[in-house]
Amino acid sequence: MNVLYNASVYRDMRGNVLGVFAAARDVTAQRQASQYARSLIEASLDPFVTISPEGKITDVNEATIRATGASREQLIGADFSDYFTEPEKAREGYRQVFEKGFVTDYPLTLRHRDGRLMDVLYNASVYKDMRGNVLGVFAAARDVTAKKRIEEELAHRARQLQRLTLELSQAEEQERRRIAVILHEDLQQQIAGAKFHLSLVGGRAQDDRLRAEVDEVDAMLREAIETSRSLSRDLSPAVAHMNDLGEVLQWLAQRVRGQQGLSVDVAVFGDMMLQSEALAMFLFRAAQEMLFNVIKHAHVREAAIRVRKVGRYVCLRVSDQGRGFDPEELKETPGIGLFSIHERTELLGGRMKVRSARGKGSKFSIMVPDRQKVQNGEKTRQEAAYASAPVSTPSSSAALRVLLVDDHSIVRKGLAAMLRGASGVELVGEAPDGREAIRMAVDLQPDVVIMDVYMPLMRGDEATRQIKRYLPKTRVIALSMYDEADKKESMFQAGAEDYILKTVSAEELLAAIRGRRSGDGIGPKNRPRSG
Repeated sequence: MNVLYNASVYRDMRGNVLGVFAAARDVTAQRQASQYARSLIEASLDPFVTISPEGKITDVNEATIRATGASREQLIGADFSDYFTEPEKAREGYRQVFEKGFVTDYPLTLRHRDGRLMDVLYNASVYKDMRGNVLGVFAAARDVTAKKRIEEELAHRARQLQRLTLELSQAEEQERRRIAVILHEDLQQQIAGAKFHLSLVGGRAQDDRLRAEVDEVDAMLREAIETSRSLSRDLSPAVAHMNDLGEVLQWLAQRVRGQQGLSVDVAVFGDMMLQSEALAMFLFRAAQEMLFNVIKHAHVREAAIRVRKVGRYVCLRVSDQGRGFDPEELKETPGIGLFSIHERTELLGGRMKVRSARGKGSKFSIMVPDRQKVQNGEKTRQEAAYASAPVSTPSSSAALRVLLVDDHSIVRKGLAAMLRGASGVELVGEAPDGREAIRMAVDLQPDVVIMDVYMPLMRGDEATRQIKRYLPKTRVIALSMYDEADKKESMFQAGAEDYILKTVSAEELLAAIRGRRSGDGIGPKNRPRSG
């Protein structure tokens, strides 16, 4: 039996020693428990220590010695927090042990004397005597360095996969656009050029049967243009590459209403010309996907889109008053497309929020950064030259002087051949883009400018606005492959007098040049009002 012997003398009234009181307390169980605890400490493969209430180390195992590089003598009596890279964080964890009685998986980093680091999860609990008094703390540090390294590697792989997914999505979008560009920039323009050449043949034909055959081929070419135009629009809407997000979303709303019957109210707050065309396309696709979810899940006939800029961030929100859902379901149902939008939004440095409740509708919000605009208040030399150019009235000669503007050479050739064969019309110049059109218009001062709507470097509406600024009496006729109300309105607001399609006959085009067209009602007097 292991005992603790306690004794004291006892005396009489005069202080004489009469004898001794002695007691022996059996501590066999306590010593066995202590030995058992000690064996557990040494058996642990993880660093294991006991710590006094004051934070001093009172015992350690061999794993602690290996992890710190310090001897047992150096460790015992030292402040336990000194062996962590963040001592204050370690002391805060120790305070929590006394507040709650324990802590679990508290992350810390042990520092070896030679500088090596070990990521650990700190687990500790208080231990007490028989009366419930706290004697100290048992603490173990589980090495998770390898686990953390694996997790970081998995996270790195996940980020790589996300980037690859984004790149694949962008590559898919680029391929769609490449095919759409081929259809629009090559095939449609070649067919349009062929139509203009064909019109010359038809105009010179003397035989009624030959003219009928020319008309039949012309109708076939027009149908081919319409088919190609519809396909290119579905693949990659041209409007989505104009960087004006407001215009992109208005176009999307019209298309969704026409195809799906969903009425979409679009509100644009402020200037939404983006610096990044890729961002405009992403937001277009995101809005398209969110509207598709409204159609598929919300069971409503109306939705709303709101877009604005907050600093350098573009904020897009799509909302409805439909059935709603539990946002947690998105984690289990990524197939609806919103999960993909969320991932791509984060990769672009933004964030996405989803707010919904059953029976209370849904709101999907995206915030993504746009590239910083370059601030430059100085006019370019070209603009300065335009501003200083003399302003005069167009020619009053019998022949109308025409400037042709189109970035497709085959279309210019077809139009030029047609104009050169027409009476009362003089082709004075050809420009391949909007900027060159402004320069040539100022130099040549034509009576009429035939202006392509979609062009690189400068859009047709901006070129029209500049030309009308310097030559207000010059008539501008917009020429386009696309019969879109918003684009017509944009050209009319810029100052164009008419808007015609490249599929029209030579007679209609000449009538427009001469200001005598009365056919299809898309001139400025009958144009749709902006909403």
